[in-house]
Amino acid sequence: MTTSEQNHLYFGQVRHARYQPKPHRLNYKVFSALFDVDDIDAGTLGQKLRWFSLNRFNLFSFHVKDHGAKDDSPLRPFIDQLLAEKTLAAPDKILMLCYPRILGYAFNPITVYYCLYGERIGAMVYEVRNTFGEDHIYVACLKENTKETAVLHSRDKVFHVSPFIGMAAQYHFSTALPDQQLRLVIRETEQQAPLLVASFVGQRRSFDDATLLRAFFQYPLMTVKVMLAIHYEAVKLIFKGVGLAKRPKRPQNRMPTALGPHQSSGEPRQPIKPRPPRQKTRRVTEAPRSLLRTRAHQSFASERPRQTIKQLITPPARPLPNGLRGSALVSRRTAG
Repeated sequence: MTTSEQNHLYFGQVRHARYQPKPHRLNYKVFSALFDVDDIDAGTLGQKLRWFSLNRFNLFSFHVKDHGAKDDSPLRPFIDQLLAEKTLAAPDKILMLCYPRILGYAFNPITVYYCLYGERIGAMVYEVRNTFGEDHIYVACLKENTKETAVLHSRDKVFHVSPFIGMAAQYHFSTALPDQQLRLVIRETEQQAPLLVASFVGQRRSFDDATLLRAFFQYPLMTVKVMLAIHYEAVKLIFKGVGLAKRPKRPQNRMPTALGPHQSSGEPRQPIKPRPPRQKTRRVTEAPRSLLRTRAHQSFASERPRQTIKQLITPPARPLPNGLRGSALVSRRTAG
């Protein structure tokens, strides 16, 4: 494929499913842009489009200073240097997944870089941001993966993102080379138990003026809504009784410590404990009849007086008729 064919929009949905300490779900319709980093650095990205601009204001725009080194320097050397520090050669192509600015504003909770070596993904770079103005970069060095194979890799959490999740957590990433469909899934666990699953699944659309206008009206002010939705869902979690985690100190270095090959796809990892099924509880209004019979028998047996063997084998005396009771009493006295 030529360079221009790598730039697309993906219309889809972002879903979150939280499992503990309180269940919580969200689902928002969004779109993301997939750009070729070489087009950005060359200044040719969207140069023929009316509603998109590079490094200047427009209905849609992309600003280099929002990403990478954040100093308006080119993105390709920045990513190449990150990979070189992990003994990886410069990739043949780098595709960047992010939200563009809409009317000059964007907030990207995560920006994803697909580092391609030929037709396979050799490394993944993640720029993760929180709402406190901080960010951190994770680098995952991967083994061979074909275009059809999902790329699986894990990472220990070292950067504070959500005020409702502590730092003793791990990320488990799953993605594949973007095609007609783009799918990115991030599973977060705590002590090997499922904690949160976040995903984006989108369908590919062309990167042109008609699609941009459609995106603007189909997802109005989407980037503003992203920030508003984050705080709205936080309020809902507070009302559900989810406590706040202690915020660690701001990291001094946003640069990563890489994922080694032993943590990437194809190597054994500690299994994630399945989420225990919910147990339905029912209110017991009365004891079972068999239990009542057992308890009644035990109560009767405890109150019944003990009998001697002689009493058990001696038949009970039959009562005499009224006419004979007096004569029987006289005969007993006479005999006595």
